[in-house]
Amino acid sequence: MLKILIADPDRSFRNALALLISRRLGIQDVDQAGDSDALICAFSKNPPDILILDWRLYGAPALEICRLLYKAYSDLKIILTSMDSEDCQAARSVGATFIHKGASPEEVIAILGEALGTPNQEGE
Repeated sequence: MLKILIADPDRSFRNALALLISRRLGIQDVDQAGDSDALICAFSKNPPDILILDWRLYGAPALEICRLLYKAYSDLKIILTSMDSEDCQAARSVGATFIHKGASPEEVIAILGEALGTPNQEGE
């Protein structure tokens, strides 16, 4: 079963994204973390297949988190989120996918579908 972890300081954003993933992609195993300590705790209990990581998560720089996690979990897929579209380049520099926080639900589902290897999930 596929597991996703959303690490973002904004509880409303995490809840909305988890609901979108559940309803549109049918993935029920979605955990949440509000800071880097909770992120580390979640990984120590049961690492996810996909991490959706806010660029400005409290506690550690996102690029450092990505590099460390890719070393420890080579199959992990990371999707960085940010309100600043210029962060896209930095996300790509560490091999992460990027989602702008202003993207429509359809764009988010399309990007997540590609990351999951199941494109064209928008119609479900």
